[in-house]
Amino acid sequence: MGIERYWQIKHREFNDVLLNTAVVVGYMGGGKSELVNAIIYQINKTNKKFKPINIVTRDFGEVFQLHRPYYSEVLEELKDAEIINLFIDDALTSLHSIKRKRELDIDFASIRHYFRALLNGGDPSNPPFYYDGRGATLNVFFVTQRYQLLAPFQREVPVFIAKAIDLNPTHNPKDFFYNFLGAEAIAWLRENAYRVHILKDKEAMSKFLLKPLGRRPIIVSFKPKPKLKYFVLNYAKRKEWEKREKKVKKVEGDIGGVSGRGKEFLNAVAST
Repeated sequence: MGIERYWQIKHREFNDVLLNTAVVVGYMGGGKSELVNAIIYQINKTNKKFKPINIVTRDFGEVFQLHRPYYSEVLEELKDAEIINLFIDDALTSLHSIKRKRELDIDFASIRHYFRALLNGGDPSNPPFYYDGRGATLNVFFVTQRYQLLAPFQREVPVFIAKAIDLNPTHNPKDFFYNFLGAEAIAWLRENAYRVHILKDKEAMSKFLLKPLGRRPIIVSFKPKPKLKYFVLNYAKRKEWEKREKKVKKVEGDIGGVSGRGKEFLNAVAST
C-alpha cells in the first residue's frame, strides 16, 4: 500500500459519511495539482469496489451549493458514489475576508451532515440529527501557496503536504514550521525547492514532504498519473445560470399576466 493509506475508505465499516482532509502547500509551478491528481488516482484505483466522483473548485463555498438545480449533473453522480474527492484548487480564492473565513468555518463543521443529506435525499439546510442511511468517504484536499492565510479549519488537518517550497526562508529557529516539521525537514524542503524552481530538476519534482498527524514527516516519491475526470464547481457560471432563470420566470410571469384583448386572444388560442 502506498500514500493512499493516509486516506482510509472505511465508511461501510462505520455506516456513515467519513471525512479525510489534507492541505498541500507549494510555490506556483511546483506540481501541486499534479500531485493531488496522482493521490486521488491512487485512492480510486486501490478501492475499485467503490464508485468515485471527483470534484474541483476554486471556491470552497460552492461545495455547499451542490443541492441547487445548477449542479443537478453532479447530484446525479453522487447518488451512487461512495468515494467523494473534493479538490479545492487555490484554497485562498474564497477567503477574501475575515467574515467569509468564519462563514466557511461554520459550513465546514457541518460538511459531513451536508453530504449525509445529499446522499440520502434529505434537506441539506436542515439535516437530521440522527443518521441511518447510505455512507461514503469524503476526501478534501486544500491546495494553496500561502498556508498562513488559510482559515483555521483548513490549517488544522490530519495530513500536511509541502511541495517544492521553502517554509522558513528567514532561518528563524522560532518559526512555526521549524517546530512543526523539524530542522532536517526544513533543510530538505529548501534544497528541494531550489532543485525544482532553479535547476528545473525532474527528479526533484517527483518528491514531496508528508506530515501525518502524530507522526514524523516523511519524504515521498510519486509518479504523475493520467488526468482524471472532474466535475467543476464555478461561482461565476452558477450566478449566470441563476440570472437566466430569473429572466425565464419573469417572461413566464409576464405571459401569464396578460390582460384585455391580449388575454382574450390567448384564451381563444388555448381553447381551439
